Amino acid sequence: MHDWLTLKRFLQKIFILPGDIFGKCDEILWANIFHDTIKSSTWLHGVPLSPGRWAVGYPYLYVLYRVLNELRPKSILDIGLGTSTDMISAYAAHVPEARHVTVEASAEWIAFYKKNRSLSPRTEIMRLPYCRRAFCGMETRQFEGFEDALRGQKFDVISVDAPSNELKADKIGRVDLIHLIPECLAEQFVILCDDSHTACYRRAAKLLTDTLRRHGIDHKLATYSGDKQFTLVVSKDLGFLCSL
Repeated sequence: MHDWLTLKRFLQKIFILPGDIFGKCDEILWANIFHDTIKSSTWLHGVPLSPGRWAVGYPYLYVLYRVLNELRPKSILDIGLGTSTDMISAYAAHVPEARHVTVEASAEWIAFYKKNRSLSPRTEIMRLPYCRRAFCGMETRQFEGFEDALRGQKFDVISVDAPSNELKADKIGRVDLIHLIPECLAEQFVILCDDSHTACYRRAAKLLTDTLRRHGIDHKLATYSGDKQFTLVVSKDLGFLCSL
């Protein structure tokens, strides 16, 4: 029995390892593309970024940078405080007309995050604690007061980031945005959903596109892969962003 379990674990590693290696190779490639892209950046120079692990990866940062740098959005919603916040706040500091709202649940993480960072005055960190609420027949963790806090606001860019193992007990995560669609979307919009390689957030991305479809909103989507994956959803006229 012991020998069989040892063999089983060995075979599992053999089958899992190639995919893991390919993912890490893709991540390294994206890292090089990202660093080449930002070499002459006028607003990201000197900003420390720590991608990977629980944070967004290099594919996410690359696409986010291209979106910010080339589309020059004025209203940005950032769900989940972290590395994406570092980049967006640097952009907001450089663009006077930009407005950046970050939603985060943990007071401890907010305090730690702000300790060694100088955020743009156009970046607002909005603390909304988690609560348990029913959604589509499932109990999920959501931000308390999310709809009330953001109702009536429209966003050009929405970044949805969360640690991939944050909601181990939930079958679907980060459903908060669904409550505000379509009212929260500008005519041209970009939504980045991290961790869509996991079942939890893959379901959330599908729910997002299903909701857009139900409201008759034309859109395009793409999946960018590295060490992990994220899903990009854009208004139809921005479909070129799906092939960056």
